[in-house]
Amino acid sequence: MLLGNIRQVLQSTILTKNASNKITNLSKFRITKTVAKMKKSLLLFFVILSVYTHAQKNKNGILENFSIKNNDVFWEKTYATSLKFKQVVTNTKMAGVLDKPDIDSPMIFGMLLPFEGNYRGTGYGYLETAYFISKGFLTGHTTINYTNDSCTVTVKRIVSSTKTSDPFDLLTEQRNTTTLYKTSARREKFRNNFKQIGRIIDYTLDSFFNPIFAE
Repeated sequence: MLLGNIRQVLQSTILTKNASNKITNLSKFRITKTVAKMKKSLLLFFVILSVYTHAQKNKNGILENFSIKNNDVFWEKTYATSLKFKQVVTNTKMAGVLDKPDIDSPMIFGMLLPFEGNYRGTGYGYLETAYFISKGFLTGHTTINYTNDSCTVTVKRIVSSTKTSDPFDLLTEQRNTTTLYKTSARREKFRNNFKQIGRIIDYTLDSFFNPIFAE
């Protein structure tokens, strides 16, 4: 009788231990599975965060060449070059993009001659392009800063000038001037319409200055 009770206790202990091991293994499995899911979720979170951050940075298609400071939208791009400063000056004058450039080594200053935004070059049509781009002429204060291996071009205070006529007085023509900041930004942030405007201006300015620094 006593021996039988001992056997039952031993069997019960073994079963309890086996059950405990199974529970422990199941718990470990669940924990491992949960950790794996958390890792995947974290990875997905950081991927989404990275994409979102990049999208926020470029959500308006402004590229990285535009910035806002003190209620002014300015364009800045650095070009690698092996040309000497004298050659850069010569190329700048020959390009004819600046009105009477002022030379103060290693800087070149000047006002951009009025130019049309090349909206067709960026794939836009006349009707879908912002009015002050398709009907206006742009200009801006320009600085070229030369170093031994690069040139940084900065265009500030970009403005657009458009012509308008009085329908009741065909002999009267008015010229409206507006800043790029006023049409494309608000409270030091870009408006949604800058996605198009930025691409057009960036494409146009780059087509002006890129050849200047090429060998």
